[in-house]
Amino acid sequence: MATDFAFRRHVGVGAGAYICGEETALMESIEGKRSIVRAQPPLPAIAGLWGRPTVILNVLSLAAIPTIMADGAVAYAALGSRA
Repeated sequence: MATDFAFRRHVGVGAGAYICGEETALMESIEGKRSIVRAQPPLPAIAGLWGRPTVILNVLSLAAIPTIMADGAVAYAALGSRA
């Protein structure tokens, strides 16, 4: 997109437990620990996985990005909930 912006991404697999829907519990699972919710602060964006700044998303969120970029956020929001 004609910028110098770059980032690294890693796709990891959590324990699959319901609690791993909460981002800090998922980080605990990825680090090989028991999936329990971390006390905050600090926020994951400040000290997340292995103490480094982390943005953590689930695969469904990542899969929505092309549609949002192509059609816009308003069109995506109009699709409604699939739950």
